[in-house]
Amino acid sequence: MCRIGFRVFCSNSISQSKSMDYLKKLPAHLAVLGDVSKGEIEILKSSDDEKEFGIVYEDQYLFAVRDKVKFPDGRIGGYFRIISKGEVNGSCGTVMIPKIGDSVIFIRLFRHATRAWEWELPRGYQELGVSIEDNARKEMKEELGLDVESIEELGKIKSNTGISSGEATAYLVDIPEDQLDSIVLSKDEAISEFRIVTKNRLDQFLIRNVKCGFSLSAILFAKLRNMI
Repeated sequence: MCRIGFRVFCSNSISQSKSMDYLKKLPAHLAVLGDVSKGEIEILKSSDDEKEFGIVYEDQYLFAVRDKVKFPDGRIGGYFRIISKGEVNGSCGTVMIPKIGDSVIFIRLFRHATRAWEWELPRGYQELGVSIEDNARKEMKEELGLDVESIEELGKIKSNTGISSGEATAYLVDIPEDQLDSIVLSKDEAISEFRIVTKNRLDQFLIRNVKCGFSLSAILFAKLRNMI
């Protein structure tokens, strides 16, 4: 079986050292060791000479962590996870569904990770010291040049729980119809165009164009609440 970020060690012995300091830099809920006897993936103490474990990369945005773990079937290995720096401070990202009348605005932007143009809803990082609602308003202004009439929270999204702990809050953002002619695309974020998708064409647009997990989840939240 192939597992991303997993490597099996031949030795059955587990070197128990006190070198777990890297976990102290993470939010408490992401430093939980787990219990293999309960069927969980348990984080183990790694030996001092195993430099490949712990925080293997860090910048102003994220931690790349490789934990030494024990799986429920007894195997020992390494498992990667990506942790946003915002989580350390209790903040998260935002995803906005800009709604004008019965239509939703999508933007087309170039994503470095996929090296491709993607159709998505506007989203961004949560800034420290700014409320989630104010951050959503700020993102809408920066990416589309639009003022917001009202904001309603839809739910929390984790787009890839297999490797990332990152979370975003989804919002339905009502835009006054007289703002339609005020759309100005950000020149700083590789946004090439926008599209206004009516309610009766939304499902087909999603099927044909949208791959972003955050965007699809936010739309699902809104549909389940009969808000679009």
